[in-house]
Amino acid sequence: MVLKQVRDLIDCMNKFILAVDIDDTIIKKEKDYVPRVLLPGSKEVLNWAKDKGCYIIIWTCRYGDMLKQALDFIDKQGIKYDIVNNNAPWLEIETSRKIFYDLLIDDRALGFTIDWENIKQLIRKEIIKNLVNEIIKVFK
Repeated sequence: MVLKQVRDLIDCMNKFILAVDIDDTIIKKEKDYVPRVLLPGSKEVLNWAKDKGCYIIIWTCRYGDMLKQALDFIDKQGIKYDIVNNNAPWLEIETSRKIFYDLLIDDRALGFTIDWENIKQLIRKEIIKNLVNEIIKVFK
């Protein structure tokens, strides 16, 4: 029984969902929208989060060739992610364009300054909070 509970907790951690914007969040937005420069720390923190079991959704308004260009750039930089502009598959949620996430990382979020070291600390706190909530549920 305890082993199953531990597995459930690990599974919960692996399902912590980050939604991440591209422009001025992962990459510096250029006037021509051609990606050339990563924002400092974006690659390191996103890959750290992925390695910790986070499910990463790239959530952007880009589409068509502009989206392909940005994703090609992100891929060439070695940034890990799971899916683009879609909900995590296990959620079985049919919605409009809105997606479910535990934490949104977006430069346009109200009062949000992109500082990837602070974002890493925030992700760490949110993962721990999720795990504590799951532990409380298991042992109630």
